[in-house]
Amino acid sequence: MGVIFLKHRMFLLAFIVSFMLISLALFAQQLPKAPSDFKAEVLPSLTEVKLTWKDNSTDEDGFRIMRSSNNVTWTQIAVLPSNTTEFTDKDLLPKTTYYYRIHAYNAYGRSDNISLEVFTALLPVQPTNLKVEIVSGGIRIIWKDSSNYETSYIIERKIGNGDWQEITTLPENSIEFLDKDVQKDGVYYYRIYAASELGKSKPSDSVSAQIKMQRQRMMLFATNEGIALYDVSEPSAPSFLALVEMKNAQSVFTYNNYAYVADGEYGITIIDIADPETPFKISSFDTPRFAYSVYIKDNIAYVADGDEGLIVIDVSNMQKPNQLSIFDTPGSACGIHVQDKYAYIADGENGLVILDISDPKKPTQVGIIYTSGTTRGVYVEEKYAYIADGEKGLSIIDVSNPARPTIISQQYTKGTAYNVFVYNNYAYVANGNSGVVVFDVSDLTKPVQVGLYPVYDARSVYVQMDYVYIADGKNGLVVVNANNIGNFSQVGRYDTAGNTRGVYVQGNYAYVADEENGLVIIDISNPKSPIQVGRYDTAGQACTVCLQDNYAYVADVSNGLVILDVSNPQNPIQVGKYNTVGLAYDVYVQGNYAYVVDDENGLAILDISNPKSPVRVSWYSSWYAVEEAHGIYVQGNYAYVADRKKGGLVILDISNLQNPFQVGRYNTTGLAHDVYVQGDYAYVADGENGLVILNVSNRRNPVQVGWYDTVGNAHGVYLKGNYA
Repeated sequence: MGVIFLKHRMFLLAFIVSFMLISLALFAQQLPKAPSDFKAEVLPSLTEVKLTWKDNSTDEDGFRIMRSSNNVTWTQIAVLPSNTTEFTDKDLLPKTTYYYRIHAYNAYGRSDNISLEVFTALLPVQPTNLKVEIVSGGIRIIWKDSSNYETSYIIERKIGNGDWQEITTLPENSIEFLDKDVQKDGVYYYRIYAASELGKSKPSDSVSAQIKMQRQRMMLFATNEGIALYDVSEPSAPSFLALVEMKNAQSVFTYNNYAYVADGEYGITIIDIADPETPFKISSFDTPRFAYSVYIKDNIAYVADGDEGLIVIDVSNMQKPNQLSIFDTPGSACGIHVQDKYAYIADGENGLVILDISDPKKPTQVGIIYTSGTTRGVYVEEKYAYIADGEKGLSIIDVSNPARPTIISQQYTKGTAYNVFVYNNYAYVANGNSGVVVFDVSDLTKPVQVGLYPVYDARSVYVQMDYVYIADGKNGLVVVNANNIGNFSQVGRYDTAGNTRGVYVQGNYAYVADEENGLVIIDISNPKSPIQVGRYDTAGQACTVCLQDNYAYVADVSNGLVILDVSNPQNPIQVGKYNTVGLAYDVYVQGNYAYVVDDENGLAILDISNPKSPVRVSWYSSWYAVEEAHGIYVQGNYAYVADRKKGGLVILDISNLQNPFQVGRYNTTGLAHDVYVQGDYAYVADGENGLVILNVSNRRNPVQVGWYDTVGNAHGVYLKGNYA
């Protein structure tokens, strides 16, 4: 019995051993498992790729690696022994796409292929060591170029709590950038990416600069006469500095020490304003149509030129502006604002046109949106464009995607919106005869009118700190305190109520012949803060004024010569008057005599030894000699008369005041309005012909020795030292 049991146990053991041997044999015939975690690392040379993987098999004989450049045709590049987990492929081409496959194999076959794709380039390393500094002209950012593989640098900026926005792209190896577009208070943050075909690096650490704008000391406004410069260092008492006569000034843009004027049908004019009291024209560029507005960025002038659209002009050489390109917008370009690489054009009845100007020689349209009004002005801040939309008021447009601008709100202003300026969540709209309308735009979808300041004809508005500066078509520069927007208060203004024609300065006072407004007396003891202290309505049209002792002699056109006692400047009193036959345009006083030019009636010489009772001494009137006397200067025994109609200078001998007679004449090519004599030279303001300089040492035969085209219409001339 025991023997039988033992036999059974031996049989069972033999069966189990046989089963295990068969199983092991079957196991040895299985395919190897596929590798995993197949990865590629491009090495710094860009010509080598290191491949790595995880070995998941214990029975592989080895690994085979294949490569392709098109993912269709494959070449075996390596056969590796078992237990290998990496391989470096060499002699590749930089910046080229390659495809790889790997499988494990043994005597019974191979595993599945595992694939990957690799581009032989490296993602660039982000810039390091960013620094920022405030310099003349903007904010400078510098950094260390830490990458060998970038093709460009992308700079982003945000202001305060705003969003990051790309502001420029620079070429490889760049290490600095000057941000010139710094126009308001705030903290300016910057960060930089290195970029290549693979994408962008991580962003650099951000840096920031605190900008506190200095109060602007000077304001420029386009007026009917040209560009007026004002000193606004004390906003409560703005003072007039100078006027640059223009033919049809529409608007002005200041950049550094220069003013760029959109001068209507005469194109643009560049003015040097480094010395605000003596600005002068540098050059002009005649655009094809009608220059309404101009914006300067990086030495490029972008001109809204009416029916011709956008004119792009290189002004890096201000003496010789050079046109780069024209883009004909569908409407009539009236206003322009440039931000980053886009130009936003208020295009009249065709709404807002957005152009990509990253290449100024080839601007391209990327977006357009039609508004319900006639777009006249545009202001862009971050992602939004604020449109002065004519009779339809204020439109706000989302331009975060320039290709798809979207109107998000519109508000009627009950007037004609000509211009708009945005400051600290408020939009200030120059609304023509309705004044300046202010909207709270903290919620851009629902602007709320919070303020209104009435002026005669608001065409332009500028806001700085606590003050709103308004260009009023009738009343000149108006300064309003904006501390309480719901309750504006005027703090400063500088303008005479009439049209200033002549001025005479004596002591601490300026005596202004202000046409229909009469004689205005201004205290200029503080030139930065002139104050009107007196006025006298002369009944006519005060054209010029001359002072002697305590008397002002006013050439009052149709009202003749008016004599005022100005011993008390606050209370001028008329003491005498003389009715000339014609139109008294100018007066010159010397000793006991006043010399009055009386248009077609020539020259009247008056005895004013008693200012209360002037008496005519003589009259010189000769239609063939003086046809339209307009200006007068007396030196010694000679009177120099500017003849506006016949055009020229007439010289009279007045040694015998009762019998003046002509001794010489010079016919200028323009219309002589005024004359000033110094030494042997007469300086003639000759209308459209500019300034004519004559040598009058021989009064019988004056000779022209100089001429200067003043571009506009020369109406008056004055000499001081070596300057006219």
